[in-house]
Amino acid sequence: RELLGSDDRKVLIEVVLEFVLAARESWAEVQGQAAQKNQRGLSKAAHGAKGEARNVGAVMLGELYEQLETVAKK
Repeated sequence: RELLGSDDRKVLIEVVLEFVLAARESWAEVQGQAAQKNQRGLSKAAHGAKGEARNVGAVMLGELYEQLETVAKK
């Protein structure tokens, strides 16, 4: 609520639903890049997913994606 600056339940639900849809797509991309052993692609996918997570306040998920991004860059 603090991130959105709104207590409007409909807005909050809409944002969460949009995040869930985007997060599923991002996870599929991460999995695909990992399956292809594409480190650069994996790093890029993890970076994008990290941003999505942090934008909605999913801090722990963002941290996990940051770790994945770092490992993929090595």
